[in-house]
Amino acid sequence: LRQYEEYLVNVRQNCSTSVTSPETRKNNLLKGKTKNVTAKFSHTQLEKDGVIISSDVPDDKKVGVSFKISSPASGQFQVDVSYKHKAIATITLQFDELLERQHNNNTVLE
Repeated sequence: LRQYEEYLVNVRQNCSTSVTSPETRKNNLLKGKTKNVTAKFSHTQLEKDGVIISSDVPDDKKVGVSFKISSPASGQFQVDVSYKHKAIATITLQFDELLERQHNNNTVLE
């Protein structure tokens, strides 16, 4: 269990794709200079990529569903779900919880 916790700490520290040093990231954060990059995906694209395996969304509505995924903090992901540009839901996911779900083979997110 201790090794797993050390692994999680290491992953959290290295999960950023930035090439800046940890000290620079810390200084930028304190100065409010961080960028929160958001990736946008359609429901259809996530199905095609195998991220969504099944869903309760009717086939005729899938075209209008989109997901905006951002990381407001290290180890945290925010998923904004919208239908035809109207917000439906916001889900916050912790990286630790996602790793634990993967480890337990729990692939369903409701």
